[in-house]
Amino acid sequence: MNTHVITTLYKSEGGSVTVKTATLTAELSTNIEVEIPASATDFQINVAIPITSALKAFAFGCSKKTGETGTVTNLTIETNSSSAPADTLTINPTNGVAWSVGDTMTNPLGTAVTALYVTNAGTAAMNFVGRVLSDPTP
Repeated sequence: MNTHVITTLYKSEGGSVTVKTATLTAELSTNIEVEIPASATDFQINVAIPITSALKAFAFGCSKKTGETGTVTNLTIETNSSSAPADTLTINPTNGVAWSVGDTMTNPLGTAVTALYVTNAGTAAMNFVGRVLSDPTP
């Protein structure tokens, strides 16, 4: 079994508060770590993400590739098609996306995913990281 943990922490001069902690276990852990070239349009990443009771959690994040001197902008992630995506998400190094079963937020992926198409409008290469937890035999 694989265990994934999502924690949301809020900090201020008054201290910190853990707003959410979700600890989930399932059989299948998918880890994506891909460099998205600068100025890339619709960079394809083949990955299967179920949108059924099998999906337990996912997270997408990014960071500027070490040593890059160009500018960083948002990464735009389209699912299943670059011309007619099922879903479109936007992330950047300070604001990724995470979802888990029991979350009060609606799952931002509305349909099963067969591929991600990532666009990097910046002039710096980016590291894209994805984590998916699912149970193929729920």
